[in-house]
Amino acid sequence: GTGGDFLNFPIMSRSVQKPLGEVFDNVRAGYVLYYTPTGVTERGWHPITVTIGRPGKFEVRARSGYSN
Repeated sequence: GTGGDFLNFPIMSRSVQKPLGEVFDNVRAGYVLYYTPTGVTERGWHPITVTIGRPGKFEVRARSGYSN
């Protein structure tokens, strides 16, 4: 693994446990990427494109860009 812990909250209602468990499963199965942009203007909209360089079935969840 990559470290980290799984938290179990036995006092949670069943209506919250399942959706929250799905969020934890998605986080554990994925990666969070950070970067520092260089060579862009300070102001305005900056699109973000994420690509995967190897074959396989992947789901990319990323925002389309950011604005300064």
